[in-house]
Amino acid sequence: MKAIKPSTHRIKIRTLLPLLLILLSIPCYSQGDSSVVQPAKPRLLVLTDIGGDPDDQQSLVRLLTYANEFHIEGLLATSRLAHGYDTRPEQIEILIKAYALVYDSLRHHADGYPRPDSLQTRVKSGLGDPSKLGAGWDTQASRWIIEVAQRPDDHPLWISIWGGSRELAQALWSVRDRCDDEALNAFIKKIRVFAVADQDRWGYWINKSFPELFYIYAGSCGHRSCQSFRGQYLTGDTSMQNRLWIDANVRKDHGPLGALYPRNGGGVSGMKEGDTPAFLFAYNNGLMNPEYPQWGGWGGRFDKDREGYFVDAADLLDGSSDERHTVSRWRPFFQNEFAARMDWCRTANRDSANHPPLAVVNHLPGTAPIYLQAQPDRTILLDARASLDPDGHRLTAHWWFYRQASSYQGPLALADADSLCCRVTMPAAAAGKSIHLILQVTDSGVPPLTAFRRIILSQ
Repeated sequence: MKAIKPSTHRIKIRTLLPLLLILLSIPCYSQGDSSVVQPAKPRLLVLTDIGGDPDDQQSLVRLLTYANEFHIEGLLATSRLAHGYDTRPEQIEILIKAYALVYDSLRHHADGYPRPDSLQTRVKSGLGDPSKLGAGWDTQASRWIIEVAQRPDDHPLWISIWGGSRELAQALWSVRDRCDDEALNAFIKKIRVFAVADQDRWGYWINKSFPELFYIYAGSCGHRSCQSFRGQYLTGDTSMQNRLWIDANVRKDHGPLGALYPRNGGGVSGMKEGDTPAFLFAYNNGLMNPEYPQWGGWGGRFDKDREGYFVDAADLLDGSSDERHTVSRWRPFFQNEFAARMDWCRTANRDSANHPPLAVVNHLPGTAPIYLQAQPDRTILLDARASLDPDGHRLTAHWWFYRQASSYQGPLALADADSLCCRVTMPAAAAGKSIHLILQVTDSGVPPLTAFRRIILSQ
């Protein structure tokens, strides 16, 4: 692979900017018409049946290390369902207290971590009995959903459902009961839902009652063999999921937050985290625009069915087609990044931990997808030489064709796919269709971290 040579010193981002400007002045590409719009930090509200399966606690530990990547609007404790008709908001509060003990370390490694006390104010409780809905059954949690969704903010509210959806159903019922159609439609348009299965069956009611609601129903097939969220811990390289990996990279000597990460999920030795795809789906890491679930990313890939849900799609990987592959294919990357963030928890010294590189393509920094238009048979050179690493590590690049995310399904040749400059020729047969290319820029730190960029070609 062609690589950026390592620096003899660890370099901060601000000292790399002159280098970036020099690189940007040396073109090695022929760029077609391009466009890019930088995404905003996602607004996120979580409904969790924490206190049941330990994997909710596992997922919440991970989410707190990613708290700088989201505007966390709510952490709502919902019914524990089969584990008990009650809620356990105190378990959320315990994890936030552990987060408070590592907060100063985390914010030395990345900007944007919310103050622990602000997170505590966003912990709300729902109803223990999931069967109740309608007049007289509003809860602290359902009222909070309404309050947050009705704030004067143009950005969508991602509701990440890890357990039952009763609290969202109650919020929708209440808005429909008390508001006119215009207000109800405005409320629905603000919301995006990612539900891990339909664990209390209110998801079905929501979809039938509000078919216009954007709703990702992960695990709709009802069996673990075709539920995408199980790719968090099934299929792929499970050596980065087992208890030995968890002990070494999360629990042992990684501070009070890591110490609270359960060694096992329900029925699973090591990491389960079946709910983690519900928030990583909206993470701005250069792979996704979450408004297009069929694109695929760390939270999976989804197609719209005839009932209006987005449901699990399958990816072909290592010769087999499987819905779980849409998550497990990314496990080496999201586990390495989790390990690095756990390293941030134990030290404020930036030189003692690794930080993700920045992928820059054709003068375009950031994480937003890049749209390129090109004429048939025209060769485009894609230039990632301006990518940089905040720690001064050597960078390598890999480009690949994400066929399952593309409407074009024919052959595509990539020249120099393991180089920082890649050449692709627009097939004549791709007229009217899209081609999704993925760039991976990986540093040489420990653990190695990867930045992504999606390039979408069309004619």
